[in-house]
Amino acid sequence: VLGDPVARDGFHPADAMMWTTWRVMQKLVRSTPPNLRDGVGAAAAWALYPLDAAICSLGLTSGVNLELAAFRAPG
Repeated sequence: VLGDPVARDGFHPADAMMWTTWRVMQKLVRSTPPNLRDGVGAAAAWALYPLDAAICSLGLTSGVNLELAAFRAPG
């Protein structure tokens, strides 16, 4: 479960980049056939983790942050 990124007041390039990246990834996963979504989502998360770590280490995440909680339905 992950909602859209929450931007700070005013224009911040890092917020615009985060929002654009989120929208592209959201559309990629949604347009993937259902039987491949888990794999595509996992690959995208794995590929974007280094970028996320770099952005956090630069202090560009000073706005409102949300945590990711992933759940799988039983069965």
